[in-house]
Amino acid sequence: MKFTKFALFAACASFAAAKGLYEIEETATPVDYTLNLGAGFDSNTSPITSNAIGEQESFFASASVGASTQYSKPHYSLATSLNVGILQYFTENIIENDRNINGTGRLNFTYNFDELNRFTSQNFVFTGLEPDQTNDVARDRRDGEYTSYSTRNLFGHRWSERVGTEHGFAFQGANYDSGAEFSKFTLVNDVRYSYDDKTRFTAGHNYIENNNDTTAHRFTVGINRKLSSKTGATLDLGYSSLENAAGSTSASPYANFSLKHQLSEKSVINAFASYLQDDTFAGRRTDFDSTTGFTSAQFEVRTTLRFGISTSYQLSEKLSLFGGANFVNTVLEDETTSVTSDGELVLDLFTISAGARYALTENVALSLSGLITESSADEATTYDYTRNLYNLGVVASF
Repeated sequence: MKFTKFALFAACASFAAAKGLYEIEETATPVDYTLNLGAGFDSNTSPITSNAIGEQESFFASASVGASTQYSKPHYSLATSLNVGILQYFTENIIENDRNINGTGRLNFTYNFDELNRFTSQNFVFTGLEPDQTNDVARDRRDGEYTSYSTRNLFGHRWSERVGTEHGFAFQGANYDSGAEFSKFTLVNDVRYSYDDKTRFTAGHNYIENNNDTTAHRFTVGINRKLSSKTGATLDLGYSSLENAAGSTSASPYANFSLKHQLSEKSVINAFASYLQDDTFAGRRTDFDSTTGFTSAQFEVRTTLRFGISTSYQLSEKLSLFGGANFVNTVLEDETTSVTSDGELVLDLFTISAGARYALTENVALSLSGLITESSADEATTYDYTRNLYNLGVVASF
């Protein structure tokens, strides 16, 4: 990989020189356990091949157990959670086994050296079958079962009441049962300036390198603004420059916007929009049905436009509602395999979800949810499908 020993040494040296940020009140919570039992209906268990063989619908049952805890002392805090589950289909699933195991783990740690310096670490791991469209790890079930992971580690220093910096690294990747894999390493350098108690300006530079020897530089400037006592917004704008293993370069603007509005103490609305050139995509295979049959293509560049909104609303002491919608437009460009007619592939994905949760007792609740997915593409008929997923479950905490 192109990432040099000097860059790694410089990053480690900056970590050693830095230290963490605020005092934390000493608290500790006991381990919270959850048990989730569910049953439902999936209208299209194998959507990526439904055009070739017809949609495969199936009823299913699921079960999961989880544990979480938080612990903090004056100089450090720790939060961790683990969830393991099983999904059983009652109709043969041609993509995967009828039974799938899934699991999620999180570990977040903060250490405050003094009032000016801190270290933060955020770690996540997932294994399972369901797509992760938020992080572009798996768009659909064509990828099969996979394991994804990420870690983000930053040292922060407050130079004054207004100015602070963060330096560190992030590492993200995924391994698929098919044998495919990807990973990327990111060096993070951020500066923040507090203009007043409602406004903060930011600037940053990320150096990114993936396992296909593709490198990228991303420069950003942003603003975080508290619009009211209940509403806050963040806007980041920037520029990305990408160089692939062959030495060719491409450039793209970068934009990310998020909005959070607190309707009440337990009700909130979140909205976001982003435009991004993917820095991990070069060399990854894309399978699809073309006019001449099932084939594979490779593209060097993937650009993604996203819009989304989610909400949770506490209707009464026992009843809460939740829902959301997401739209993802993906353009694959600079094809290296000469499969598509114009060297690019355009994919659209729309999802909408809704659900309700009703508390039977203080520790037991019923949940009902639904998820509708609509996918389409300009040349790849494999990506033209609809999937409806409905689930009824009971959740117990103790």
